[in-house]
Amino acid sequence: MESLFKILLSVVTFIACVYSSRVFGLGVWSIAFIAFSFVLVLSIFMPMLTQVARLIAKFMSVMATLAFVLLMLAATVGGSFSMSESNEFFAFGLVLIALLGSGFFFIKDSDENSTVQAREKE
Repeated sequence: MESLFKILLSVVTFIACVYSSRVFGLGVWSIAFIAFSFVLVLSIFMPMLTQVARLIAKFMSVMATLAFVLLMLAATVGGSFSMSESNEFFAFGLVLIALLGSGFFFIKDSDENSTVQAREKE
């Protein structure tokens, strides 16, 4: 299940970053989030990256939430709420990233030592 979340989060992040780069221009955060999505995919095949990938997914979720809140705040400037179509699509991508990344807050970190100790007790 965790691998599915990683793949979905990576795909959504990649699509959102490519779209935002085409609309707003390439930026540091777009490059960083694309790199984060590649680390998430790599962690499926390299188990030693699992803990790092979980932290990255949590970070991505928090940053996407903050970006969404700031985007909504910017849309209210001028006394009325208005967003362009490109910002609406970008907001939808941020919500998906935040929702998919927030699932990693509920995944328990398994400690290999406690698993080995539990097997020894049996």
